[in-house]
Amino acid sequence: MKHIVIILFFLSPWFTVNIVNAQCRNINSVYWEQINDSIKKETITSRGVSIEAVNYYKGYFRFTDNEKSFQLLDTLTSEPEQMNIKALYFYLFNKICAKADGAVAEELGNYCQKIVINDPIYVLNYFSSNNSTMKTYAQLLGYELYFKENGTSDIEYNFNDFKKLIKDKIDSDINLQKTFNDFNKEIEEIMKNMD
Repeated sequence: MKHIVIILFFLSPWFTVNIVNAQCRNINSVYWEQINDSIKKETITSRGVSIEAVNYYKGYFRFTDNEKSFQLLDTLTSEPEQMNIKALYFYLFNKICAKADGAVAEELGNYCQKIVINDPIYVLNYFSSNNSTMKTYAQLLGYELYFKENGTSDIEYNFNDFKKLIKDKIDSDINLQKTFNDFNKEIEEIMKNMD
């Protein structure tokens, strides 16, 4: 019994550190859909939010294949420090991806890669409970990665480099690894179907 108490004594800091790390990860995983209406209103009216993002959110900005739209994409895939703004931008980007077709859809693979690389933990946590969004990203990214393999895309990373970058960032989180493996399978399927 004495040995069990000693072992538990030495393991207790490990458990405490892991609980704190889990809580920190949850703090970094606030999504727009989880935020209450009053905080959403505060966020929309804050100075840190791009006017184009506000206009798109309110339905005043029509997303098309033009320079203003791609400036909005640059803003939405930036890395804002405020969690609520990050949640808003991610929400809007996902909305654009879900509706995209034609020339706009052809450009979104680059942005999908950027947003996943910027914060894979945030994105993969979202994918774990939003399969349709994961499939949309896989489609847009798979299309672009296929052409990268054939030398006709200017996307920054090829598929192998992309996978390695993300794998290095998600550490040993088993749930994220599973989601990332599912995401990779979706991308591979898209790429295979392009042949």
